[in-house]
Amino acid sequence: MNKNTQNYWFTVIIPVKDDIRILNLIASINKQPEHKKVEYILSFNGAKENFVRLIKEKINENIENYQILISDDSGTAKAINLGIRKSSSSRIIIIDSDCTLGDDYLEVMKESLERNEIVNGRVIFKGNNLFSKYTARLRTIVYGNQNNIFYSPNLGMHKEIINQLGQFNTKLKYGFDSEFSSRVIKAGYQVYFDPNAVVYHLCHENLWREIFIWIHYGKGRAYRYNSGCFGIKNLKNLINMLSTPKIFSSKEGFVFNLFTCSYYFFRNIGVLSALLFKKYD
Repeated sequence: MNKNTQNYWFTVIIPVKDDIRILNLIASINKQPEHKKVEYILSFNGAKENFVRLIKEKINENIENYQILISDDSGTAKAINLGIRKSSSSRIIIIDSDCTLGDDYLEVMKESLERNEIVNGRVIFKGNNLFSKYTARLRTIVYGNQNNIFYSPNLGMHKEIINQLGQFNTKLKYGFDSEFSSRVIKAGYQVYFDPNAVVYHLCHENLWREIFIWIHYGKGRAYRYNSGCFGIKNLKNLINMLSTPKIFSSKEGFVFNLFTCSYYFFRNIGVLSALLFKKYD
């Protein structure tokens, strides 16, 4: 492993358990003209040995700028935090294992991180079947209506911010990134959105897997409410926390609007269960 960290623009942290789609991400990394100027950390959490072995074989030619971290603990936030602690660079980027990089992504993020402390790149959601295509449209609309919140796929920052504000919240299975963004905004940091730093994010094709994620989004939202991210805990802010942005439209059609309603229904089940039982994982 190359420890000459002066050559690294930044460290890309990729948390992964058993997602074979990480091979597409690695292929997109190798297509980047300057990919050898970046350190990559594959932070495995609860992965099987044969899966780890397969991924190691695929990166064998470029192993000098890869770190392989293996932990028996499950949880994406734990995997990211471990990657942050072990990273060699003073700047980090977080990418999901089911993402692929857009053209010249590394160069674009390098320039953005040289000018800004936190960079939130553009995420283009994609789906391979009807359900995942609906999910992709929904996530695009929802994320586009929350400009004051950022999410971990395609997020870059200087590590000094982590040192000041603390790491990602391991109590949350999902939503730990939006909780962290609340701390960032409260601390007064300016988040720069770079539309040219593009990653493509595949959405889940399994209905029940996605519903599970929606419920945990709600639990993360409840944690933010109890932490004061929505303001003092009163009826007005409770309603605000349960409400939805203006995303329903006659242009989208009945089926898609019904799909959107189901998202907020299950998300708010997660919210209410977390508020009732004070359990967020």
